Amino acid sequence: MPESARRGFPRRIFAGKLTGRNLTGQLFLYIILPTTLLLLAVAILSTSLHQQAMHKMVGQRDEWMTSALASTIASRIEQGSLQVSVLADQYALSGSLPSLDAANVLDGGIAIVEQGQLTTVGGESTIWQQAAVQDYLAEVGAVPSGETPAPRIVEIGSGEGFVFFAAPVNDTPVYLVGALDASLVLQDTGRVGMLIASQTGEVLLSRGMDEVVEKNLWQPGVESAGSVSSGVHYAGDRSGEFVIAYSTIPHTDWVLVTAEKWEDISNPLLRTTQFAPLVLAPMIVIAVMVIGFGLQQIIRPLQKLEKETENISTGNYHAIEDPVGGISEIQHLQDTLVSLTQKIQEYQSSLHTYIGKITTGQEEERRRIARELHDVTLQSIIALNQRVQLLQRAPESCQQPEKLKELQIMIEKTIKELRRTTAALRPTYLEELGLSTALDMLVRDTQKTTSIHLSFSMFGKERRLPDEVELAYYRIAQEGLSNILRHAAAGTAGLNLKFATDWVRLSIQDDGVGFRPPADPAQYARNGHFGLIGMYERAELIGAGLSVQSSPRGGTQINLQWQLHVSDN
Repeated sequence: MPESARRGFPRRIFAGKLTGRNLTGQLFLYIILPTTLLLLAVAILSTSLHQQAMHKMVGQRDEWMTSALASTIASRIEQGSLQVSVLADQYALSGSLPSLDAANVLDGGIAIVEQGQLTTVGGESTIWQQAAVQDYLAEVGAVPSGETPAPRIVEIGSGEGFVFFAAPVNDTPVYLVGALDASLVLQDTGRVGMLIASQTGEVLLSRGMDEVVEKNLWQPGVESAGSVSSGVHYAGDRSGEFVIAYSTIPHTDWVLVTAEKWEDISNPLLRTTQFAPLVLAPMIVIAVMVIGFGLQQIIRPLQKLEKETENISTGNYHAIEDPVGGISEIQHLQDTLVSLTQKIQEYQSSLHTYIGKITTGQEEERRRIARELHDVTLQSIIALNQRVQLLQRAPESCQQPEKLKELQIMIEKTIKELRRTTAALRPTYLEELGLSTALDMLVRDTQKTTSIHLSFSMFGKERRLPDEVELAYYRIAQEGLSNILRHAAAGTAGLNLKFATDWVRLSIQDDGVGFRPPADPAQYARNGHFGLIGMYERAELIGAGLSVQSSPRGGTQINLQWQLHVSDN
């Protein structure tokens, strides 16, 4: 090949590549370059479409999640309102603050509010002294008597708050208020921020939403909640974009808003763009299965359980026993509600039986007093009247000492009978000489009517207690001795009264046949122990603690302890 030809060969090859006059150039210009550009365009377009699709999918996911969470929050709020209403009814019946069992969601405790003032607190929570809570209690006091205030969220710290429920007690200005920790309602999920706002635009509680709240990116969702129940929009600036989802919370005027930063989602997802066509179908199938599972095993059972729960307020307690199915947690919740309704029925039955027993006892006591006044006191007075008439007809008999002595004996006997009758109604020793002397006299008088050896002991320095406390101690001691005489078959029994610095304890013990106390005091009525029910009621009325320790053939001991308050010392 000539030298000139060899020097021009590279230029012709290069020119051929550019002009497409050879196979290499044609492959590059007509196949490789267009294919590369097409693949690049497809990649860019697919990335853009994928990002748009991801925007939509994430928005729909957040909207669905927000709606589901809003329904769960509404269910918790309804459950809290129901429990506060039930506890208010129990308080109206018993006059004492009910205790909270393990099934109760009011982990913040309960309290009694009268005319906006906190009177009684149940549980160990210290939230009731917070200034924000005090303001809310004042608002409850301003509600017209008998009306039920709407649930209220009170924030007492950064991201910390409680949902408060209030229910009137017998249409009076007295309210039973319960508190539910808002962390159970608005849980911290890490990268997803959440807030609850009123439809007027007031933030009630916020978690992980500082940047969103500062830039007011959540406002469009709350404004749109007035026309639609849920939705999603995208907002942000150069610092970042947020996916904002919102949903109204059923049965309230609140809106739940969630915010998720797009950059926290996009980068991991875009790295898997090329696998999107492969995983799209399984994801759709899984999503459908998850939605179907959630609908069949969670949403529908909860809706059915909600309808059954509504029947409780109408007195249809057996409706809650119909199985609703669903996941084990929902079945456990139904079992808990069934147990709760059964206890309510037991309490109502025990209360009706106890009230009937009290009414019967009152009527029997009235008949006994009337019979004693008629058969003893009235007859004695009639005899005295006859004696006086005889003395008036024969004045000379007044000079006979034995006649006057006989008249004096009848008068003293009548006075003694009247004192005995009035002492049974109201112990005069208790008012005049104090609790210790009254109990000592009670034991002495009871000893005259029984062969059981009775004793009384006092320890510590005696002091006077409030009248209602001393009367409760005396009546409980009376009932305890009465139970020993009627049921214990004991050889010895005794009362021990001990005064300490900040408490007073009364112990009633015997060595009789004993019995097996039930775990729940409400079951005493079922077993016929109405005297013990009365003891518990009297102890609760004065805020004292009463315990019964007994075993078959092991005797019985009843302990009553009242804690002195600062104002009582």
